[in-house]
Amino acid sequence: MERWVGKVAAVTGASAGIGAAIARQLVTNGMTVAGLARRTDKIEELASSLEGAPGKLHAIECDVTKEESTTAAFSWIEENLGSLDLMINNAGIAKESSLTEGSLEDWRAVFEVNVLGVCLTIREATRLMRKKGEDGLIINIGSLAGERVPAVPGFGVYPSSKRALATLAQTLRNELGGTKIRVTKIYELSHTMAVHAVMWCMHRCYDKALYTITKVSNYNPSNLEYILLKAIILRLSGRFKEALACLGKTKEIIEKKIDSPFEIANSQIVPLLNMTDIKKQLKKQFLLIRYNNSVQNKINERKTKSARN
Repeated sequence: MERWVGKVAAVTGASAGIGAAIARQLVTNGMTVAGLARRTDKIEELASSLEGAPGKLHAIECDVTKEESTTAAFSWIEENLGSLDLMINNAGIAKESSLTEGSLEDWRAVFEVNVLGVCLTIREATRLMRKKGEDGLIINIGSLAGERVPAVPGFGVYPSSKRALATLAQTLRNELGGTKIRVTKIYELSHTMAVHAVMWCMHRCYDKALYTITKVSNYNPSNLEYILLKAIILRLSGRFKEALACLGKTKEIIEKKIDSPFEIANSQIVPLLNMTDIKKQLKKQFLLIRYNNSVQNKINERKTKSARN
């Protein structure tokens, strides 16, 4: 990362999840980062937590589905930060809207963010990079769903939108031939699998959801969001004791990170904004599990009494 110290980066979808984690890491490593998102309040909170870091995070309002908003954001970068060295296209959405029963509105929304939004930021980023005439790097955050479509109900056009990033990257390489601007893509395995788990859960396929999230949490044993999501799936599937044990793990993680709440990245799946919110969420899940457990015990007691009679 030494060669990037003092350089300027732009990250879309920087208000939560992967985008927030990327922005934080870049600032920690000495880069000036323009965090782009529709809502800037969360980016501003993250920027405040990074005061004193080698780099600096700027919160910039940007809706990648709107051309005027996107061009204004990159004009701000040019006027205030001088140029751009690194562009990370992270913003993306998924909607449960199948091809056989879904709506055009949902399909269009996915492509506007995941494909056309990327086209807009690529155009504006390359404009700034070409002006500078030095090395530049564009990274598209993809999904394995674009390479191997999972059998998840309701995924609709999402895999197609992510597959489009691969062909966009190749087209962009052809257009940038002879320049010093490089293009690549990164797959985020854990987040993609967690989304799959949520989709399975929404369709009450709890065994498949649990299998998927267990693999994710095993790969990321200290990630609070994934473990909490696993506890929720366990509760929904009626495995109350296992859910309680899972919540016990989250308590251990919180105690370790109590002095640095921003070590826990916000999740688009289970929103955890700060330690207070985390504790509220845990308490809520604990009470729900305890309630369901007591109900189940009463049902079992009645069954036992009926069997005796």
